[in-house]
Amino acid sequence: MYDTKRFIFIGISSLLLLLVIAGLAVNVSKTMPGNALVYVNDKDKEYYAPNCVRDVQPLRLITIREALSLGYVPEKNCEKSGEFLQKGRSLAGLLLERIGILKEVSPRWNKDGSWNY
Repeated sequence: MYDTKRFIFIGISSLLLLLVIAGLAVNVSKTMPGNALVYVNDKDKEYYAPNCVRDVQPLRLITIREALSLGYVPEKNCEKSGEFLQKGRSLAGLLLERIGILKEVSPRWNKDGSWNY
């Protein structure tokens, strides 16, 4: 009887420890909303985040939804820098955010599609 209780206790403790570790290790990222504004290069059929652009003169501004429907692809260096994703919290951080212990992470994109830089 004692061994059974001990086995159950160790099993449950191990499972809880694994859940805590997984909750800290797994991060949730957010992708751009469809109305996010990106610069496009019509010649190369690429799109850029505003932070990746120095000279907007040869580019035009459209939504990511439009850019994707036209077959545009992300510019490689801009994509590698992580501009098109917003790094989120870990699963444990999301739980703490939901219950009000942590404040919400400021979104990278505004409701109107503009970027928060």
